[in-house]
Amino acid sequence: MKILILLLLNLQLSISEKCIIDQERRVKALGTKTPYAYGHGNLQDIDLPCPAEKIWLLSRHGTRYPSKQGIKLMNEVIPKIVENIDEAKTKLCPEDLKLLSKWNSNAVENQAKNLHPEGELELLNLGENYQNFLPDLLNEDYHDEDYSWRSTKTQRTKESLFYFATGMFGKQVAYNVKYFVSNTSFDPIIRFYKGCDKWQKEVKHNKTTMMEQEKFENSQDFKATILDPLSDLLTQDIDLVKLEAIWVSCTFGQAWHPKKLTPWCNILSENQIKYLAYREDLEYFYVDSYGHEINYDQACVLIKDVIKQFDKQEDKQKANFYFSHSGTLLKFQAFLGLSEPKTSPTADNMNQHISWNTSEMDSFANNIAFIKLSPCDKIGMIVNEKLTQIPNCTDLWCSYEEFKAIFDKSMTKCDLQSICKELKVSSNDSEDDKF
Repeated sequence: MKILILLLLNLQLSISEKCIIDQERRVKALGTKTPYAYGHGNLQDIDLPCPAEKIWLLSRHGTRYPSKQGIKLMNEVIPKIVENIDEAKTKLCPEDLKLLSKWNSNAVENQAKNLHPEGELELLNLGENYQNFLPDLLNEDYHDEDYSWRSTKTQRTKESLFYFATGMFGKQVAYNVKYFVSNTSFDPIIRFYKGCDKWQKEVKHNKTTMMEQEKFENSQDFKATILDPLSDLLTQDIDLVKLEAIWVSCTFGQAWHPKKLTPWCNILSENQIKYLAYREDLEYFYVDSYGHEINYDQACVLIKDVIKQFDKQEDKQKANFYFSHSGTLLKFQAFLGLSEPKTSPTADNMNQHISWNTSEMDSFANNIAFIKLSPCDKIGMIVNEKLTQIPNCTDLWCSYEEFKAIFDKSMTKCDLQSICKELKVSSNDSEDDKF
């Protein structure tokens, strides 16, 4: 009897060793689809040297649904992948297969790029956190003239604004908040690049911009690390289309349920996830960050607005809250000089770019705030609820005069018309994200 039990235990162990499933493993780096919960700080850990006088905050929208193309990949390509798995040949165990076959995005095309319930929660919590952090400045006695609100025209940014305001002041106030929204994709402050003709031509719609990503995808290293092992595991040829379906299902599935490991992330090793996140970095670095000067030169309009709002003495306004997109936040971060790498990321130097990566720099609900203090006349920068040194400032809490001096040169030449050669909304311009 004892021998039989031991044999059964050994059999069970041998089966479990073949299983990919590991509910204890947590995925932390998912490029621009990384959940906000994975990397933000705690505002309550920040000590103010003196009272807050004004706040200026820019936030990316919260977790969203994929694009129509992304939803199509989830709903049409993923079931075919599951259907074509040969159960007799795969290293996946029955439990793995069951989880993959049961997984459903539950997303429909009319939800494309809209704010997801998880995104509502992210912005609700963010608003609540700031209210608790600055109760004297952001008191519950709300008056419209004290606040300036701005959003791009998309559903996901307008809803992010609403939930942030709900967290800060409650639903009744949030329903009645007056905010500015542009009626085109272009906004001269929070979506400046949409009207920047030079950027559209030289970067966004220039085929060479995606060169490093394409070289990386076509490399032997990528094939050996990603495509071949997945083809073996799923017992079928995994091309870039199928890979995109897996990655979209992994990243969005994880973002929607950040506390639970989604099965499509689970079949990827940590190293494979690292490669796929880097593949994404190779796009965003060149489209939105340090890869081209014009990317961040445009973002001078944001710091110009910070100084303009903080210099105002004649009005009662004490807060500016802006809600935009990945493209805006990444360009602004590069303008500020945050996490600037020593060398540009390429298809061949993946391991050199720990400092610059979208998983840390551009999660959903990614946000940057500047807080002006009085009477000590200091300014601090808070990135994702962490007090962060303003590059080139002497102290963590920078003197306001020093802050203005740092950006003085940038401000003198900050003219969007001259930077962009022409301002117009391109007829073939697309949304920021393919998926």
